[in-house]
Amino acid sequence: MKYATSLLLAAAVPVLWTSSAPATRIAFAPEEGTTVVKTFSETTEMTLDEMSLSMNGQELDPSMMGEFEMSSNLSMTKQLTDEYISIGGGRAKKLRRTFDSLSNESSMSQSTMMGDQDVDLSGESELEGLTVVFTLDPETDEISVAFDGDEEHDAELLDGLEEDMDMRALLPTGEVEEGASWELDPSSLLTVFAPGGDLQILPDMEEFGDMGGGPNPSNDLSQILGDIDGTATATFTGTRDEDGTNVAVIEFEFDISSAKDMTEIVASMMEDPDLPDELDGVEIEVSAVDVELQYEGKGKLLWSMEQGRMHSFEFTGDMTVTTDMAMAMTGTPMGDMEQEVMIEMTGSTTLTGSVE
Repeated sequence: MKYATSLLLAAAVPVLWTSSAPATRIAFAPEEGTTVVKTFSETTEMTLDEMSLSMNGQELDPSMMGEFEMSSNLSMTKQLTDEYISIGGGRAKKLRRTFDSLSNESSMSQSTMMGDQDVDLSGESELEGLTVVFTLDPETDEISVAFDGDEEHDAELLDGLEEDMDMRALLPTGEVEEGASWELDPSSLLTVFAPGGDLQILPDMEEFGDMGGGPNPSNDLSQILGDIDGTATATFTGTRDEDGTNVAVIEFEFDISSAKDMTEIVASMMEDPDLPDELDGVEIEVSAVDVELQYEGKGKLLWSMEQGRMHSFEFTGDMTVTTDMAMAMTGTPMGDMEQEVMIEMTGSTTLTGSVE
């Protein structure tokens, strides 16, 4: 009998040991008054996968368009300084952000029966050098953003800005044990895919010339992401020392889709298009631009346990971007025309972030 009891106790020990394994709290809690510099780098490569064109409701035979190839590359850098003025409840109650450097470099190339075309684009943002303040309204629980100081700037620059650039959307809601996983809200992942939101880093469209090919040659996710749906999961894989900092490691994966109506945005870009001389006098009216995105990938967040904020971050993903565009052209040598074009491009993106 004593032997049987000993066996039962021996069997229970590992169970008790496992059930009492320490849990870890991974929370956003930087010290108030702390100032940090954050740097994000993104690269995107896309190639044409499929294209269709119809004129006046009649779809053109692909052979009539001849061989058509198109590709684009984007390299974008965002550097900013964040001051955590007030913190509470796992979020920033007040944060001051200075946009130190916002730029991108992109290139596009296309090959048609008319020849080859290549263009290099540089993008910048009017936000560069400016400072904004994000403030939480305790009554509405909503974040507002305004320019810091008395200087007046274009209020439209504030549209689409996001306060969270610490990847808080990836954090668990409470304590977790090593190996634990949790579901993520796909609609909250904009701050992961496009840190800072729409920073309006726009290419010089005069450089783009008459190349055409879509609503945004830079493939900036902040500008083409709309309503996000799909699945995403995060897993706490433990803690480790990273360059002298104790960090929690959160790995995540996602498979999402997005749709956005960009008609107004593209229409405003096409108000004064730079057309070839032979099309002088032609007027273009954009009636519809719909962009759909399929996106899947995985990444890793290193979270500083001492500072209570992001230490570093990275992810890679594969995407398919489909653009359906409809426009009317009047005054062409062939008369008035209605054109519909579908462009599907596939490629990959890599995003890294670090904090100093």
